[in-house]
Amino acid sequence: MGQLGEVASQSDTRDLLIEAALVLFDTNGYPRTSVEEIVSKAKVTKGAFYHHFESKEEVLEIIHNVYVESQIELCSRIVSSGANPREQLRELARATISNLNQYRAHVSVYMQDRRFLTGQRKKNVLEKRSEIDKLFNTIIEDGVRTGYFRSDLSPKLITFGIIGMYAWVINWWKPSGSLSLEEIADQYVEVLLNGLNKQ
Repeated sequence: MGQLGEVASQSDTRDLLIEAALVLFDTNGYPRTSVEEIVSKAKVTKGAFYHHFESKEEVLEIIHNVYVESQIELCSRIVSSGANPREQLRELARATISNLNQYRAHVSVYMQDRRFLTGQRKKNVLEKRSEIDKLFNTIIEDGVRTGYFRSDLSPKLITFGIIGMYAWVINWWKPSGSLSLEEIADQYVEVLLNGLNKQ
């Protein structure tokens, strides 16, 4: 029983440290946040931090992965759903943009601090981001191949445009605004489909 309690406590401590780092990176930025500030906010010792993580950069990678991996799972499920490309694109817009509410801080930290990842950590995150790009691109390519979307447009270019447009929402959307994330997603996808649909 004591060992189980200790395992649970270790897990809780790790989660507290990640949550504290997420808040501080989002508020102050990664380079201006120290390990001392993270452990102070989490109310644990510096020794506890280094028990769980090699460095502050490892925590940054974990924060990126939490959101990116959730997106890969989401996109994979939609792509393999069997729906036609138009419906897949619509569902992807709703799911991706709605997901920003739950992962607002994660996306914000990724946008502002991803350049501080180095070496293998940077490579790992970029590979996962590339998986998302490929899943979006698959929908556009399938739409062109099956005649749902225009063939005179570059699927790769459209993919980058869609991902950039969705990601940018985090910079201006406010929960108190006149439109919900679902309504924003629906309006965006209408514009996209009007431009992509084969006439």
